[in-house]
Amino acid sequence: MDRGRQASLMQAVAEAGDRAAFGTLYDHFAPRLNAYLMRLGAAEDVAEELAQESLIVAWRRAAGFDPVQAS
Repeated sequence: MDRGRQASLMQAVAEAGDRAAFGTLYDHFAPRLNAYLMRLGAAEDVAEELAQESLIVAWRRAAGFDPVQAS
C-alpha cells in the first residue's frame, strides 16, 4: 500500500470515523507491527497486544491527522 493510499484512508477515518478504512489500515499494519515487535524480542502474545493497542491509539487520535505533516 503506497503512502498516498494510507493517507487517504487515514483521512477517511479522521473525517468520518470510517471503520472500513480503518479495517484496511489495521489489516495492513497489524501484522507488520506484530512482526517488528517480535523481532525486537517481544513474546508473540505481547507483540499482538501491543500492536492492537497502538492501532487503537491511531483510531482515537485520527481526528488530529494532518496529511501535510504525514508525508
